[in-house]
Amino acid sequence: MKLLLPSIGIEWLDVVDAELASIIIRSFPSSPEVLEVGVWKGAWSVTVLLNTTAKVTGIDPYPAGEDAKTALFRSLNDNDLGGRFVLESSWEALAPDKKFDLIHVDALHTEAALEADLINADERLSGGGVIIVDDFRHPWFPGASSAFYRFLDAKGYLILCTSSNKAYVCRASSHSNLRGQFIELMKNPISFIVFDYLTDERPNQLYVSPTDVRGAPVLLIEKLSWLAPLKHKVYNLLPGWIRQKL
Repeated sequence: MKLLLPSIGIEWLDVVDAELASIIIRSFPSSPEVLEVGVWKGAWSVTVLLNTTAKVTGIDPYPAGEDAKTALFRSLNDNDLGGRFVLESSWEALAPDKKFDLIHVDALHTEAALEADLINADERLSGGGVIIVDDFRHPWFPGASSAFYRFLDAKGYLILCTSSNKAYVCRASSHSNLRGQFIELMKNPISFIVFDYLTDERPNQLYVSPTDVRGAPVLLIEKLSWLAPLKHKVYNLLPGWIRQKL
């Protein structure tokens, strides 16, 4: 299925994460409720709306001014998507009992801010839902990394998969089921390739190191270049003694 992208562009959003979010949303049995925390110009939200039937709620107080907010609504209006998008200024503005199946956290990247957003996301996540955390290992934001891993421990979350920029996490009780679903869903992606240490050997690696975090295996998502599948297949055909020299 071709991935539709907003005419305004996707800025920092990697096409891998755009496609992955759309795949996850389409896996839900009915039209899911989606939340984005830190909307900015709407690259992620608008991409989700263009490629799925989901309803999206955004939280963003726009502390840096109205220009980004104006760009967001221009993009929504240009694509006739305003009927499926609601913007709020804070967590507190959400209906008290509102739950979401997918929550994308990409707001302020300080340790304290991300910690607060993740706690709120946990309270708002539906059963079997997924939280996406942006820049969880970015070298500029060590505080965000600290908040992320402490959240996993404190709330009992596990990582389903990681891309270059984002971590996709769920409650421990959902991990096994969702992992199986993810493997099935991601068999023919357009923009990325999936590595599973239980079945795959990673190119240019002397041995397979388990990718486990808190005892659970993590699927590794890499951007797909035209050489990637070929490199992967050729590597696995090489004798072991040659692999060890690569």
